[in-house]
Amino acid sequence: MTKTAVIYARQSTPKQQSIPAQIKALEDYASQHNTQVLAIFQDAMSGKDTNREDFNAMVEYISTHAVDVLLVWRYDRIARNLKDLESFLMLCSDLNVSVISINEKLGHNRAQDVFMLQMLGAVAQYQREIIKENQQIAYHQKYKDGKILSANVSYGYRLINDELMVHEEETETVRLIFDLYTQDKLGYKAIAEQLNASGNLNRDNKWWHATRIKTILDNPFYTGVIQSKYGDANSHQLPLIQKERFEQAQAIQLSRNTLKQRVTRRYVLQGKIKCPHCHTVCTPTHTLNGQRDYYYYSCSLYTSGGKRHCPGMILNALEVEDFISSKLHQFIQSDFVAGQLKSHITRTNYDIDRTNQQKQNKLKQRQRQIMDAYEKELLDDDQLSDKLVALNGRKAKLKLKPRIPESITNLIDRNLLIDNNPTLPQYTLYQSIIERIAVDEEKKVIAIYLTGFRENILEEEDDVS
Repeated sequence: MTKTAVIYARQSTPKQQSIPAQIKALEDYASQHNTQVLAIFQDAMSGKDTNREDFNAMVEYISTHAVDVLLVWRYDRIARNLKDLESFLMLCSDLNVSVISINEKLGHNRAQDVFMLQMLGAVAQYQREIIKENQQIAYHQKYKDGKILSANVSYGYRLINDELMVHEEETETVRLIFDLYTQDKLGYKAIAEQLNASGNLNRDNKWWHATRIKTILDNPFYTGVIQSKYGDANSHQLPLIQKERFEQAQAIQLSRNTLKQRVTRRYVLQGKIKCPHCHTVCTPTHTLNGQRDYYYYSCSLYTSGGKRHCPGMILNALEVEDFISSKLHQFIQSDFVAGQLKSHITRTNYDIDRTNQQKQNKLKQRQRQIMDAYEKELLDDDQLSDKLVALNGRKAKLKLKPRIPESITNLIDRNLLIDNNPTLPQYTLYQSIIERIAVDEEKKVIAIYLTGFRENILEEEDDVS
């Protein structure tokens, strides 16, 4: 029986020429597998942007037509961001559309393949983080040069052609907020209500909220300080608030705050466990007994309202996290997951090495051309020197793609081993790959569901391994 298919191809920039090659390979695949291509969609823009014209058109098409298969060159052609990739995958699953990458041989209809696609998405996101790191270096240099890093400047200002400008109406509102707080002694909520009642709305005619008022009162930009994660040594010449008034607001805030010990532990299963009695999310809680800290996931309804509202559920955080960690380790180290991920890394690194070598060979060829011209006396000494200097400049600016570490599986696995005070990578990994965890009334974990993986992995361990 002939299947129906849609093709989607993407390349990062219009200058790159691989889209026709992708489409040709995808059409050949369809022909070899008795599949009729109904439509072809293509975009020449970054995979981080989900607002792609043809991508959106493709989603609309598969949602309204009888399509069996979506063919792509690689899964990261769909999206490089892990969450976007997972979201699209679930949409296709709901539409009964299989997603096939002709370079990553996975069948979308198998539950294990769904999880594997997520792991491949994690690798694509790793590559994206490398690019982001290079961008951060450029931002740091921009900050060192005394420039403002973002066009999204604080309320009261506009950035026009890289020049900071004051917005007169918003300026008056900023000063009014500081006056109401420091002179009239109003709180955040009262200030927001007064502004809303007077029709003095926020930017884009949005209502004021207490959190927005606090953000303005906490922002040193209004005193002329340019603050970023790179430091606060820079300044601009258009302050709206005197430093003394700003410091007065900070002192009032400090005096109004109830000082209490803050617990900064990252709960890696935050938002993933629900109470088996009332189905309310179990939230992180902490107690201190003598010199020892105790961490829990507790039913929020029971914590706030007592047994009248719910019989309650309190789980020892360290114990439940250790159990989940061991089960995830067994699953990810299974032959299926480990083998598929290793194969993908090998293929991707082969492509990266080939691309990098082509770039280097092009410069070597250019150097040979220069030397040949010099030997044929087509260039004099000065011309030779100039061309070699220019060539060395191109070599210095040459950007090579980083290889994916062969140990990335170990890196993922290592972050599954949770510390008593989990690290940010551990927290991020667990929040990304776990969808939900079910416990029974005896506090026993009975199900672990991963994002994009519909089966309970506690029941799938034997099948996957």
